[in-house]
Amino acid sequence: MTEFKVGDKVRVCGSFDGEITYGPFKSAFERYTMYVVRNETGNERAQHDTDLTALPKFAIGDRVEKPATGVRPGTIVAGPFVTEYDDVPFWVVEHDNGKVSTPREDGDLKRIEEEPAREIKVGDRVKVVSGRGISAYIGKTVTLTKVGASSPYGPYGFKGGFGGEIYAEEVELIREAPADTFEYNGVTYDLTATYRDKDGDEWTFKGGTRASDGTPDGAMNGYAGGTYSYTLGYAARHYAPLTRI
Repeated sequence: MTEFKVGDKVRVCGSFDGEITYGPFKSAFERYTMYVVRNETGNERAQHDTDLTALPKFAIGDRVEKPATGVRPGTIVAGPFVTEYDDVPFWVVEHDNGKVSTPREDGDLKRIEEEPAREIKVGDRVKVVSGRGISAYIGKTVTLTKVGASSPYGPYGFKGGFGGEIYAEEVELIREAPADTFEYNGVTYDLTATYRDKDGDEWTFKGGTRASDGTPDGAMNGYAGGTYSYTLGYAARHYAPLTRI
């Protein structure tokens, strides 16, 4: 008899799908093994284990990976299948390099959750995809100054080469790489940026390096001094506030 656990997806009596939220436990007089199943509307009900069928953990089209065993990210193109030796399902995965593997469902095979799309807003860096009379800007990266504009040329506005407002019909959000940052005394500093201190001097800091005080090495007005005297910690202690420019 199949054993289930909390979180398993199941089909009940072949009629509806749900998720196990509690169990297993015995019925009155210990005649049956029971599980509580929540259906798609959120209602929960106790079900006999004999009425439950396990649903596949994945589906064709899912993006998956299995880091511990070296299965790189890929897309499920077929499955599930089982061998004549056991009942553990396996899937056919086509990887981004065109190669194929057949990872088993057990272990750490997991679905890659895609980052949800977010609304495009003013200030976003975007790639211009389409628009009328703006062929010179198609494929270029720009910063949006307007979103939802009523221009007949499109809702997305940005500054052109001569300062005029240009409008696009369609743009694509640029996914910026996470900034290289360092937190010191509750303030987060971007190590790819330049900062101006209270005296007007400019500071830059090196990501990935640490000086003797445990903070990133720095340079003031392009000059890197002693090991201790030109660090982010030193600048923050003696010349704050540091303002990003």
